Amino acid sequence: MSSSPVSRSTSRSSQRASGRATPTLQTPGDDVHRLTALPRVATLRATSAKEREVRSKEYQAKAYSETATILRKVNVERENVKASMLDERQRFEELQKMKKTHTRRNWTKRLQNSPFLVDLNAESERIDEEHRVRLQEEARKVKELEAKKEKVKTEIILRALAEENEIQRLREEKRLLAEEEKRLKALKAQEKKRGKELHKLRMEQKKRETMERNCRAQKVFDNAKAQQLRREAERRQALVQRLELKTGLGLDLSKYVVDDNNDGPKTR
Repeated sequence: MSSSPVSRSTSRSSQRASGRATPTLQTPGDDVHRLTALPRVATLRATSAKEREVRSKEYQAKAYSETATILRKVNVERENVKASMLDERQRFEELQKMKKTHTRRNWTKRLQNSPFLVDLNAESERIDEEHRVRLQEEARKVKELEAKKEKVKTEIILRALAEENEIQRLREEKRLLAEEEKRLKALKAQEKKRGKELHKLRMEQKKRETMERNCRAQKVFDNAKAQQLRREAERRQALVQRLELKTGLGLDLSKYVVDDNNDGPKTR
């Protein structure tokens, strides 16, 4: 392909525009022909803009169509080349497998009577088994590593969520503890005030009980003193009566004073 469709369309449009821009009416010396051709030139100029626009759109559509065709062709060629390369690679791999199989068969045929055949076969099987086990172990380790990574990621996310929830819970507990501390302080102050009032009441009760005990003791003392005075009066009376019986005389009691330590009367 020598040139693109867009360049060809632009060159054609430029050629046609240049052809219209140089009319044949500008030849000098033919005035009559020039005057009769003026209306036709005006008509051509009026319609040239629309024609140019229509032709430009047509050329653009044609250029887009050609470009799409070229791209489709390129894609088809690329897919064909890719398919041919894949086929060639597949044929090459099959050929290599066939060569390997043929070589193995030849060596197997050559070594049929070899005394080391059994050991070599066992060694080959052992190597193949070890390789298979190693591949399985590596796959298992990779799988375990991926599982551990996923587990660690999940644990990190859960730990972050749990820490956030723990922070919220600790804040709530701190708030509750502060409220409980305030309540306990208020209760303590109230209990202290109540204790002072109770102590005051106890002191008043104790004072009242002391006064009552003192009153009772005073009453007991007064009663005992009154009883003692009565007993003393009765004793005096009895003493006077005994003296009257002994002497047969009337005694003036005012002249006698009873001694508390001695039972006998004394004269003043």
